[in-house]
Amino acid sequence: PLETPGSEAAALAELETLAAADLAAVPRSNQYVAQLASKHVGISDPRQTATNGTHTFYAIDILAEHRALRDRLASVQVVLLRSSEYGLRRTHDGQPYWVTMALSPDFGSGDEVRAWCRGAFPDLAGAELTNSCMVNRLAP
Repeated sequence: PLETPGSEAAALAELETLAAADLAAVPRSNQYVAQLASKHVGISDPRQTATNGTHTFYAIDILAEHRALRDRLASVQVVLLRSSEYGLRRTHDGQPYWVTMALSPDFGSGDEVRAWCRGAFPDLAGAELTNSCMVNRLAP
């Protein structure tokens, strides 16, 4: 059946399109990045509320979160990758995690990423900050 805009299938298709474009454009050379979100369809995060009002995230929610981060954080390059296409290639029951990351030439160390995270999310601290912005390396 034809999917309507805003449907789960349409959101999943857009996530696929974004991730494919970002994978082609982003070098994976073990650089430091700020990992902003990592979710698979159906994941539950008690620290965050999805657009449906629950703590369970679906493709529509993952896409909305990614778009909001991309719009909000204009000073860095915000990308979306599938966890199955870099690093340890992690999946959950065969599904990739949709990982939103911030990239910047200013991220030369983990400390620089942590400092950026504190500035980008000044209302968060401790586990809340780490849940929204953490150091990662983008390995091949």
